[in-house]
Parts: sequence; C-alpha cells; structure tokens
Amino acid sequence: MSTAVDEDRVKATVALTQNFADRLWRYPACHRVVGAFVNTPLTPNQVTLGHTLMAFASAAMLYRQDPVLSFVAGALLELRAIADCFDGVLARAKKVSSPYGRALDQLGDSLGFAAVMFVSALVSTQRHGALWGWGVVVVLSLFSAIATSCWDFYRRRIISLLEQGRDEVEDEYVQLARLLSQRTTVAMRWSWFLANFQMALFSPRALPGLRARIASGEAHTDHSGDAPTPAALRLRARVDTHDPALRRAVNSVGVTGADSVFLIVAASAFVNDLFVGCVLGVVYAVVTTVRTAALCNGVLAEPSGAQGDR
Repeated sequence: MSTAVDEDRVKATVALTQNFADRLWRYPACHRVVGAFVNTPLTPNQVTLGHTLMAFASAAMLYRQDPVLSFVAGALLELRAIADCFDGVLARAKKVSSPYGRALDQLGDSLGFAAVMFVSALVSTQRHGALWGWGVVVVLSLFSAIATSCWDFYRRRIISLLEQGRDEVEDEYVQLARLLSQRTTVAMRWSWFLANFQMALFSPRALPGLRARIASGEAHTDHSGDAPTPAALRLRARVDTHDPALRRAVNSVGVTGADSVFLIVAASAFVNDLFVGCVLGVVYAVVTTVRTAALCNGVLAEPSGAQGDR
C-alpha cells in the first residue's frame, strides 16, 4: 500500500475534529479581525484575562435570575468563547505563543467554567432543592470531563496517525510507563492514571499489546525515520477514498467535549433555566461520548486476522 496521501484531504479531515462552534464561526470571526490588532499594544494574555472576567460577569448576572440579565449573560458567554479563541489567534499572529500563555488560558477556562457551574448549582438548588441542584452539576462536571477525555483521545490518535504515521497516544503510554519506572512524581502518577483511564475506557483491547511493549523494555522513542504503521496506512487509505465512515467519526469527535456541553448550558441562559441546560448537557455528553467511541473504534479497528500495528 502506498504511503502517499493527499495533504489537503488530511488537513480537511483533521479540521473536522475541532469543536464545531470554533470551526464554523468562532475562529473564522477571529481570523477576520485579528489583523486590526496585530500592531496594537493588546496582548494575548490580556485577552485571556478579559475572557475570564467575562465568565465571572456572566455568572454574577445568572445568579440574579432575572430574564433580561440571563439573556445578556448567555450572549456574554458566547463572546467569552470567541475571545477564548482569539487569544490564541492573536498570539500566533504576533508570534508570541508560549507554554505560559497556554497554561494561563487553560487556567482562565477552568475558572470560568467553575464559576458558571457553581452559580448553576446555587440557582438550581433554590428552584429544585440541594440534592437535584448540586447533583446535576456534579454529574455534568463528571461527564463533561469524560467527554473531553474522549475528544482528546481520538483527536490525538487520528491526527498523529494521519500526520506522523504513528499512534501518538499508544507511543506516549509506553514512554510514560518507562519514565515512571525511572522516576516517580505526583504529576507523573496523575498522568499515568489519566492515560490508563483513557485506554481502559476507550481502547481496552489495546492494553495487552501495550503492556507487552512495556514488558519488553522498549526504549526506542524516536520514530521520525520509521515507515507509517499499518494502522496509519489504513486510516490514510480511508482519507484517500473519502470513506463516509471516517467522516462520520471525525465529525462526531468535533461535537464531543466540554466546550460543546458548555455551549448548551450557555444557551439555557437565554431562557433563564440553567437546570434544564445542565440536564441537557449531561444527556448530550453521554450520547456524544458513546457515539464517538463507537464510530472511532470502528474506523481504527484492526481488521480480523491482521497482525500487529506497531
């Protein structure tokens, strides 16, 4: 099988794994206006601080349970989401991207999400009691985390197989196990827990092979000169043939995750009913996670009788 693949088709396929709201209107809006800000004093970190404050302002308005303020809060939450995209676009345009900036953005996202979830719990408790109020928010937070883990897992697998010719998720699992045997830290233990959680939940059939690689003492981590794996070749062939199953799978990845769930909660602010938004968010997270896992495992599965993709 040829290792050649149409790069434009790969890019189009990879783009579909991005959150649908970001892909359809948020990033296009950011790219349209970023040129006006490139030569200004505005910094990406200032934009990050701004979208974090917007989330807190929205939460404060939602707490008032006023229909007009709730409507404004819903609109502000969508503007926050656009600003969340814009800080990265501006950083790349100004060529000032940095790990610190990404960490600051992640912190801002987490604080904003926590503020809205906290207020959702308070408001829902007032209307439906503490058990339902806090219960639905805790469940929503749990399934949002699982949905985001699903999005991250399959997005990284698909992108790495198409662009690098290898499964980055499986390679990192083996590398992390090797590093953990040499040095143990709290951060590494947490990473190992998350890696096992993702594998056990989304790809349990891969675990025996991965554990065999770990037991063999595999130390080779530089695969830059290696030929694409059979799994990568199969996925690239699906891209070249415009396989509808692959398109359904990557589209499903693009609508999975906390960002999409949060959009539902934000939309519920327009009708001043956060409880309903949280319940719908739970249903959405469960359905999209199950669907994405089923579709992606279907297109990534090793054919019957095939031997090893490593």
